Amino acid sequence: MTVADKLADALERLSQGETRTRPVSMSLPGPLADALTQLSEAGVVPSTSAAATEALTQWAYNRLLRLSLEEIYEDSPDLRPSPERVRELAARLGVSVQGPPGAVA
Repeated sequence: MTVADKLADALERLSQGETRTRPVSMSLPGPLADALTQLSEAGVVPSTSAAATEALTQWAYNRLLRLSLEEIYEDSPDLRPSPERVRELAARLGVSVQGPPGAVA
């Protein structure tokens, strides 16, 4: 089973309502941890765990999309857009093509 298959399986189970949780130990950069705590205390998010779950879910969907595109580009390299084209499309959408410093790609 590939990494993409594992991610797709996990996301499918999550979308089908699997609610079983498992404790994990992780550390977050201080400013991010503080912000999540403050959002939770202010009632903006139900909990820091819920906010982290939402962020990780979005990361997993983005990673799955990236892995899927890479598979397509391996089979058909001519379909890969140039970096200039990616920047052009990103600018049109008003988004950055760079992640924050230290982001996990």
